[in-house]
Amino acid sequence: MAIEDKNKVPFFYFPVNMSGEAEMSVAGTPVAPPSLAPLSLLPPGVVGLSSPLVARALQGAGARRPRGAKRAIPDALKDQKYFERRRRNNLAAKRSRDSRKAREDQINLRACWLDGENAVLRARVARLREEAFCLRRLLAARQAERLRLLSEAERPVPPGATPSTSE
Repeated sequence: MAIEDKNKVPFFYFPVNMSGEAEMSVAGTPVAPPSLAPLSLLPPGVVGLSSPLVARALQGAGARRPRGAKRAIPDALKDQKYFERRRRNNLAAKRSRDSRKAREDQINLRACWLDGENAVLRARVARLREEAFCLRRLLAARQAERLRLLSEAERPVPPGATPSTSE
């Protein structure tokens, strides 16, 4: 799979752990990737529209075109063909509602997963920054010690004193 833009993660991309399984946790609870996990696996209150990722994803749905006015069909025109057409339309509308709900649930789940991954990455960045700070401080202390030793080695030895070897 080629990723054209490194900032845009494909919907089906998930980090993989050493055993080759997709990793995901929401609020510390391990969860399967969005395409595999039902919403019932998430802790209560996790899935919602409060996430900025969900809001942004649903924003792109766009405005709907206005519907036409409803027209009453006279009973004389309601034949077997009409009722079959209505039945098929009702089934198609149900399928459409179900698929839209499934898409929204998957977007919610992915947003929650990405929020969790973001929190993990932020913690890792904080840990690495702290480690870098400690290493810089250690390096500065060693450089100061080296400068102190060099300056002591360059000092003239007073007469009558014996030079010490501190190595």
